[in-house]
Amino acid sequence: IDKPIEVTDATLMEFVEQRPLVVIDFWHPLCGPCQELALVIDELAREYAGRCSFGKLNVAKNNSIDPHLKEKYNLRQGVPALLFYKNGQLVDRIDDYHPDEMPSLIRQTIIVTFSLLTCSDPYSLPTASAFENSVFNLRERILSRG
Repeated sequence: IDKPIEVTDATLMEFVEQRPLVVIDFWHPLCGPCQELALVIDELAREYAGRCSFGKLNVAKNNSIDPHLKEKYNLRQGVPALLFYKNGQLVDRIDDYHPDEMPSLIRQTIIVTFSLLTCSDPYSLPTASAFENSVFNLRERILSRG
């Protein structure tokens, strides 16, 4: 599937459990950053088609975030929020939105969390720990901008 699939609170876990690698985008229709991130998610869904599935969950309830969803999925900063699932288990998340760095941050999180490398020469790749360090360092830079 080369595009994000709409999921609901009722269908989210079934969606996650039926696929080995999943990214869920929690969004709200009145959220500007959510709309910007949607373009990135669409692009990544095409790029990782067949290797990683993308879902979108609209958190709107009467034009505000459903408090049940915010608590259930621990949406600390509200939306947008991305949750990464591997084999049905939550393994990572991105809660802060930084427009210039989101595409690379999401790609690096997918590479490290899901071990999805796209390179014809695996011997030229840095070690997994180097990837993990680069993701950690990028996240720290983003978070320190606060």
